[in-house]
Amino acid sequence: MRVEKVLYATNFKEGGINVADTLKELQNVGAREVVFLHVIEREKVAFVPYGGYLKEEEERLKAIANIRFENWIRKLDGFNCKEYIKVGNPIPIILSIAEKEDADLVMLGLAEKRSFPFFKKSYGPVIRSLVQRTVKPLLLLDKKMPGFNTPKKIFEHVLFPTDWSPASQKAFYYLFNLKNIIKKIDIVNVIREKLSLKELRELRKKLEELCAYSINRGLNAELHFYTGEVTDEIIEAIKDYHPTSVTMGTNKKNRLKELLFGSPCYKVSEYAPVPTLIVP
Repeated sequence: MRVEKVLYATNFKEGGINVADTLKELQNVGAREVVFLHVIEREKVAFVPYGGYLKEEEERLKAIANIRFENWIRKLDGFNCKEYIKVGNPIPIILSIAEKEDADLVMLGLAEKRSFPFFKKSYGPVIRSLVQRTVKPLLLLDKKMPGFNTPKKIFEHVLFPTDWSPASQKAFYYLFNLKNIIKKIDIVNVIREKLSLKELRELRKKLEELCAYSINRGLNAELHFYTGEVTDEIIEAIKDYHPTSVTMGTNKKNRLKELLFGSPCYKVSEYAPVPTLIVP
C-alpha cells in the first residue's frame, strides 16, 4: 500500500507548518495527488436579523481560500491538485470528501479552541470527532506550543509507542508504507505494572524481535523501556529522543470509550509537541 492521494483539510491556522514541505516529503513514498479542502463554518455566513444570508461574505471568504490554495499549488511540482471550498459543518464534509476522493491519508491543519469544560485539556470538537469516526489515517499537524518548530521532514525520525494491541500492530506495519522517508524509529514500551524477571525478559525479547523485523526491512530501529503513567512517559521519551513525529494506533471499537476516559492515544495526540499520525 502506498500513500498516493492526500487530503489536506485546513482552516489556514497552521502556525509553523510548511504545507509544501510536508507534501513533498510524502511525494517520496508515492504521493501524486493532493486534495485541498477548506470548510467555511456556517455561522460566518449565516442568516442575520434583517440581513438574510451573507452571500457576499461567502464569496469573499471563498476567494481568499482560493488565493491561498493557488499559492500552495504553485509550489507543488509533480502533483495533481484539486480544491474544495465548502460551507457547512467541517466534520461530515471532511469525512465525505475523504471517502469521495478515496484519500490514503488525511492531513489536518485545523487549530481548535479548547473551550468545552469537560474536554478542556483536549483538541477541539472537530478534531475529536474526526479521530473518533475516521477510517483513514490522520496526520495532526497543528502544534502551537512554546519552542516548537515544525521540522521540514516530519517522518524522518518516528517515535512509535506500542502496547502490543492489534491497533498498535496495525500502526506499526503502516509505517512500512513510509520507509523510504523514515531514517529511524524509536520503539517505546511503557511498563505500567510490576513484572517478574521472567516477564521482563520476555518483554525485552518481543521488543528485540520488533526491532529486528524493522532492521531486516530497511528501517533503523531502537527499543526503549519506560515505567510509569503511559502518556507522561511517552512525552518524556519525546523529550529524550527528539523525534520529528509520533505514530500511534487506535481501536475503532473502543474509540468513544477512549475519548471519554482519556486513552494514551488521544492524550499523546494532544500533548505531543510534534505532529501525530493516528492509524485507525
